[in-house]
Amino acid sequence: MKNKLFRSVRIEIITYVIICFLLSLVTTIFITFGLFMLREVLKRDSINHTVTMESSNVNNRLGEGNTNSILRYQDEARIKMTESRRFAGFIILEVIACFIFFFSVYFIFFTKKITNYFEQLDKGIEEFSEGNFNIKFEVRNEDELSNMARNLNRTTGEIKRILDKERNEEKNRKEFITSIAHDLRTPLTSVIGYLQLVMSKFPESRNNEDILIKNEEYVKVAYEKAIRLQGLIEDLFSFTKTDSTELRLHLAEIDIVKLMEQLADECYPSLQEGGLSLEFRKSAEMMMIEADGELMARAVANLLTNAIKYGKDGKKIIIDLYQEDKKSDLYIRVINYGRLIPKKDIEHIFDRFYRVEDSRSLETGGTGLGLAITKNIVNLHGGSISVKSDLYGTVFEIVLPVK
Repeated sequence: MKNKLFRSVRIEIITYVIICFLLSLVTTIFITFGLFMLREVLKRDSINHTVTMESSNVNNRLGEGNTNSILRYQDEARIKMTESRRFAGFIILEVIACFIFFFSVYFIFFTKKITNYFEQLDKGIEEFSEGNFNIKFEVRNEDELSNMARNLNRTTGEIKRILDKERNEEKNRKEFITSIAHDLRTPLTSVIGYLQLVMSKFPESRNNEDILIKNEEYVKVAYEKAIRLQGLIEDLFSFTKTDSTELRLHLAEIDIVKLMEQLADECYPSLQEGGLSLEFRKSAEMMMIEADGELMARAVANLLTNAIKYGKDGKKIIIDLYQEDKKSDLYIRVINYGRLIPKKDIEHIFDRFYRVEDSRSLETGGTGLGLAITKNIVNLHGGSISVKSDLYGTVFEIVLPVK
């Protein structure tokens, strides 16, 4: 539980010192007073006893001279003075000892929670130094120790975040290399295999028309595989380029409406082949934005290619451009009504080499880099990209700030 009474450890300790001083002083006074009272009681008993003894011997003393009486009283006075001095010394020592003892007891009692907090922090720091970055320091008050605990929590959290990021980057790097090796090896193996077939039958093909036709088919397949390999390498190069923080954008004022119309025209053959229609919506005839035209065209083209590839069942694709006014953010939406994206895949859809389908078939096959490239380009422009997929369609939305 947090203690809001003290906002500083120093003030808290000073307060405890004052309280302990006062309590120790009061306790010492009570004990000293008790000792005085005890001494008076003992002294009174001693006096009564002495009076009784003197009364019993009074007749014997009547015959003594005055000189002996004076000497006797002088001795008694000297003894009483010595006893008083000894008692005074005892009281002084008692006061000092009691004060120190009770001050220590009270101080330990009142500062126990502070020392326990110190021990807890010390134990946590020791675990932290041994590599336990999941340690959580308790923040009790609003004082210096709690600020230190809060800073330690922030430090451990940041270190843990950095370590997790490094682990994820290492994991992604290994997956990246594995995916590259797989996607490069598959078409390359096919190219080599078909070319080997052509070479093995090349001498016979000179006089055999059937073998020559077969060789032409092999060469055609090898060529298609080589084109696919080239596309993969280009996508890989584009992804590496856009993923770099050192990439410099060639910004210019572009009309996003004209850019989208141009991209729609370029996609017309693919739309016809897939039996799809395209609806183009826009909130204004002209929407100017500062962007790298080449990269932005690549980003939107990837979304259109993805919509055509996976939206064939819906028979329709919508491009929607919306901007409330010239100073508002620009929204670019590409909508298709084909196969839905499973919820488990939504959060990974922009990961590199991620594919919704398990197999990498040629029918829907791609490199798995298109959406990752789009996300990188949008991020470079200071924008954001998101996707949602439900019975109302699959919507990819880009939001670009107007500078």
